[in-house]
Amino acid sequence: YPAILSIAVVPVGLTRFRENLFPLRDFTSKEAFEVIKLIQNFQKYNLRKFGKRLVFAADEFYEKASLNFPSYKTYEDFAQWENGVGMVSLLRHQIRCYKKRLPGKLLKRRHVTIVTGFSGYQILANELAFMKDIENLRLGIKAVKNSFFGESVTVAGLITGTDIISQLKDEDLGDEVLIPSVMVNEGKFLDDVTVEQVSKNLNTPFKVVPVNGKALLNSIINIRSGGRTWDLQQP
Repeated sequence: YPAILSIAVVPVGLTRFRENLFPLRDFTSKEAFEVIKLIQNFQKYNLRKFGKRLVFAADEFYEKASLNFPSYKTYEDFAQWENGVGMVSLLRHQIRCYKKRLPGKLLKRRHVTIVTGFSGYQILANELAFMKDIENLRLGIKAVKNSFFGESVTVAGLITGTDIISQLKDEDLGDEVLIPSVMVNEGKFLDDVTVEQVSKNLNTPFKVVPVNGKALLNSIINIRSGGRTWDLQQP
């Protein structure tokens, strides 16, 4: 520092494509806890010396250690957000801010499904549980198993279109399916299947949603009735 502005500590990603490679294994829960404690000690030192934490643990470590995620304030400017550092805390904070502005009733019935990985499933299920109280809204959350890269890969950003099609083809997905923007690049999943192809195979419109609380909540309740669209303003 200051030549290095931030450091992300991320657990190794293990896919099924590991033939003839150096043997690696995932972290245990105890090891993940030890990693977090080590990083927290470095953060305290860096705060005293530099005035910023500098090093951050990926969200996966907190999940593996079964620990509560830190406050969104501890991630400072979220410099490592795209590496999965602080995503959960920021999204959770945004949802809790914006949910106060949601209507208690939709003007038309709406059934929408969110598709995510197993890492994000329980987080979204917990944070969006309050939406069951919104009249005329039916919200489903589907976790897709990663058969393409291997079941140990649980993040939403590595889910493929082929897995979505094969696992959700017999599901009632409602009026629209929402997927996070980290799943696709220029309209394609990692297996080169397009969003349009998945939508056509499942006979349901798909919408790519930015990974932030405002965009997610707006997309869930965004229905037009009598020319009106619900829109959540900055709190």
